[in-house]
Amino acid sequence: MALAHDGAVAAAEARSRDGRFAVHLLAPGAPARVVGGVRSDARAVALTRAGLLLAGCGRSFRPTDTGRVENALVAWDATSGEERWRLDSLSEVTCLALSPDERTVAAGLTSGQLLLVSIDGPGAGVSELRPVGDDADLQPTSGGIKGVAFSPDGQRLYSTAWRTKVSAADGSELRVWSVADRRELRPPVACGNPSPSGLDVSPDGARLLVGTRDGQVEVWSPEGY
Repeated sequence: MALAHDGAVAAAEARSRDGRFAVHLLAPGAPARVVGGVRSDARAVALTRAGLLLAGCGRSFRPTDTGRVENALVAWDATSGEERWRLDSLSEVTCLALSPDERTVAAGLTSGQLLLVSIDGPGAGVSELRPVGDDADLQPTSGGIKGVAFSPDGQRLYSTAWRTKVSAADGSELRVWSVADRRELRPPVACGNPSPSGLDVSPDGARLLVGTRDGQVEVWSPEGY
């Protein structure tokens, strides 16, 4: 679910009557409106001030219907329901985050890829953030990227991921990236036992909140690790 900036509208995915997963817009005192529809889960949604509805999609709504899965990042006009653009992906899109200026959307994938996409669509720019150094012993599992969040000033991007090490125990990690340079600012740190399930940044940028699958929330200092 995603809440609009004015607090009046929320978006949530739900299965419609024809079996497709649709994104519903909800407003107080008004019937729900269906915007778009994909043959997979709308696993993450976001709304811009300009009325663009974004959905990260992946995973089949029927386990045996793998040939019809839509792994994609899709943008619709929230008023007309018209599809503005889409970025097809080879793996599921698991999480989304809008930059504070709403010019960029960050998308995390189960492949472990972390993408920055122009709000005007992939034709206007797509870049992938890659770890620095020798990361050969780290391979993303089917969980991949679990959470993404921008700093309040939009200069940094934080990500959590669940990864397996070829030569050591499995674990999860927290990374920090420079948005301007598209590079890591420091080595990753272990976090989230047993696995991260969400990520957010406080409004003042002084704390990172990492949710874990065992029902806990870890509090991190962006400058302290």
